[in-house]
Amino acid sequence: MKRTITLLLFLIITTGLVISLFGEKEKKSIVVMTGKIKMDGLLNDAAWSKAVWYNIDDKNGTVEEGELRSYRAKFAFLKNKNILYFGYEATDKELIGDQSEDEIWQDDCVELWFNFKKAEYEEDPGYYQVGLAPTTSSKKPGIWIWRTEYDKDVLAKKSIKLAMKKTKKGWAIEAVIDLKGFVGGHPISKNATANVSVVNMDSDGERSHITWNGDTHYDTTYFVPLVIKK
Repeated sequence: MKRTITLLLFLIITTGLVISLFGEKEKKSIVVMTGKIKMDGLLNDAAWSKAVWYNIDDKNGTVEEGELRSYRAKFAFLKNKNILYFGYEATDKELIGDQSEDEIWQDDCVELWFNFKKAEYEEDPGYYQVGLAPTTSSKKPGIWIWRTEYDKDVLAKKSIKLAMKKTKKGWAIEAVIDLKGFVGGHPISKNATANVSVVNMDSDGERSHITWNGDTHYDTTYFVPLVIKK
């Protein structure tokens, strides 16, 4: 009996030491505050000051390809009824956008990953990859939808509007996303999850791909809950 108690105490203490040394897996979420904005790319609406902002930098994100270099960014979401707002501000020494349509991911681009219906794989109902490019070959912001189920990308793309502004340190975008255009998007489920990744291209041809949470941008196991708050 004493041996059993001693062994249990040893296991408890050992487990505690392992957790304290290496830490538990961080439980992340994306808090979406309630608010409304005017889409102009300025990010100066009062609602953005109340939003929860998340950083993408050398401590917050995984570089899947290339190098982070001096690139830094932050993002936030807001929601008002069936509308989801997305704000993004990048510290980026060069704004590169020479692509169009489904090729915008090859230059500066933000990718929003949504899982509205517990999808396990790409092209399952409710799975979306949304590309938002600050500029494209037309010199205007670009939008594209990938990896969703057949014939659901057209409506989703039409449900998004995008504005961009250059800043002293880089650029910023604001997106208005009508969730009615997404399978499972409205009413949004408490099980809805998301992730954010970004492509940064420099004029010397160096390209990097950074994912905010996890090691692989398209893997739903790394998507985190969208927590709606008033």
